[in-house]
Amino acid sequence: GVDPHAITDKLTADPPPGRLLHTIALADDVHFGEHSSGLIVAGLPTGLRHETEHYPDFMLTALLDDLRRPDRAADQLIVAGDLTDAGTLEQCLGVRARLDEWGVLGRDYFVCRGNHDKPDKHRIDHWGTVFHARQRLVEYRVGELRMIGLDTTRLRGSGGTIVAPQLAHLRELLAADPDRPTLVFGHHPVTSHAAVSNPGGPGFVLDRTNAAALGALYRDAPGVFLHHCGHTHRNRRNRPDSGVDVEFLEVAATK
Repeated sequence: GVDPHAITDKLTADPPPGRLLHTIALADDVHFGEHSSGLIVAGLPTGLRHETEHYPDFMLTALLDDLRRPDRAADQLIVAGDLTDAGTLEQCLGVRARLDEWGVLGRDYFVCRGNHDKPDKHRIDHWGTVFHARQRLVEYRVGELRMIGLDTTRLRGSGGTIVAPQLAHLRELLAADPDRPTLVFGHHPVTSHAAVSNPGGPGFVLDRTNAAALGALYRDAPGVFLHHCGHTHRNRRNRPDSGVDVEFLEVAATK
């Protein structure tokens, strides 16, 4: 027979040294308001549904409930984009209400925008009204930990970018305190490893110019240890493009 505990031990990373300070859950791609999950194009394949409510709503509730369980005991939650399916006011208010039931924005949970959270066809930015404005980073502190959320979305298309003022703001923050333990999160994956391995190809992730710029910033800010993103709906650790000691992590879709 095979000892299942031995298998689990091999799959579980060794905890880092030192005492536990915080437990932070990493999530993304809620797609609140979508009718089903697993769609690729034009309603195909048929997708997964729930009998009584929209599938992503059901999955978000399951996630939030799970984080409060004693064996999880998450102190904070980061949701790296695509909180909504289409960025409508109803969807933005709906997902905000669910998250507010779990905790307080900026203290217990932290968010950034994804490509599904863009302004509507009339350029009305409901997500920006409910959460925060387009192409501006947000900075949070949890104890001595700094967390920086990036907006990597374009007005059109599924690929990512960072506008010059936001990149300059990030450079300023990191240069002012380069050794502070820092977790960065944004919706689009960054590395060349992610660009060539995801089904959507290089145009689906952060553009190469801004990816290189982030690598250069992280090289001069040794306190940055993790860059969390979503968008590809998969779990994957990616190799950095340059010699930086930063973990680049893609986390699968909540929905």
